[in-house]
Amino acid sequence: KRLKSLLREGDTVSRLSGDEFMILMSDLDHVELAVNLSERILHEVSRPLENDSHLTVTPSIGIAVYPNDGLSFDELLKNADAAVHFAKMQGRNNYQFFTTEMNHQASQRLHIETELRKAIKNNEFELFYQPQFDLKNNQLVGCEALIRWQHPEQGLVSPDAFIPLSEETGLIIQVGQGAKWISLSQTMVTMSVNVSVRQFRPELVDEVRSALMESGLPPSALVIEITESTLMHDEEATLVLLQELKNIGVQLSLDDFGTGYSSMAYLKRFNLDQLKIDRAF
Repeated sequence: KRLKSLLREGDTVSRLSGDEFMILMSDLDHVELAVNLSERILHEVSRPLENDSHLTVTPSIGIAVYPNDGLSFDELLKNADAAVHFAKMQGRNNYQFFTTEMNHQASQRLHIETELRKAIKNNEFELFYQPQFDLKNNQLVGCEALIRWQHPEQGLVSPDAFIPLSEETGLIIQVGQGAKWISLSQTMVTMSVNVSVRQFRPELVDEVRSALMESGLPPSALVIEITESTLMHDEEATLVLLQELKNIGVQLSLDDFGTGYSSMAYLKRFNLDQLKIDRAF
């Protein structure tokens, strides 16, 4: 209803799937019309919902213009969708036009996603262990398990090249399941494991229990690392899940602190054992 209220006579709005909507603007004399509409959509859609003043929804908008961005409906739709992905990468709640460079990025993204699915099937992932030392006595106190992609042709692929895409596509679940647990030495060092926002769900508790039983690792030696954005994704649900993990006996660590909200106040709400401060902070 909000979208329809903003359109001109002759324009079309439709729902593609899920939370994806499409607007077809005919007789577009100049692109400023698309800009004006996008700005009004950003404002109108993000107004708090009438039945809940605390709930707001913000859109990401991608724009493709005929004929420069496509000569057919399918091509325009594909390129507008690529522009939406670019808008999300820019922080969401904004609009972006399709460009040739964006098309190249979309092609690269599709290529990496295809290679990533092959990598999962061919077991191309390895675990590296980064040691953690106590600088007071220079003693090894723990290690962090880090997933790495050993590509058959490109060699070791940087995590920055595939972890964000793994998160976005949901493949991070399968990538994480490929990780193998190791037994610790007689020295009681801790093992830190990163958990993504996709993995941070109620099923995680049972997965952690199973992994501890299978590996023989004492719960107190396991550190579950979550990022600041994961912590803030759904505060109430997060509080419940964190407490269930604490009940098992594992430790909790907040990674990349200082890259997002950086609120000291909410640190008191969550039962955390470690705080890893990002170098940018």
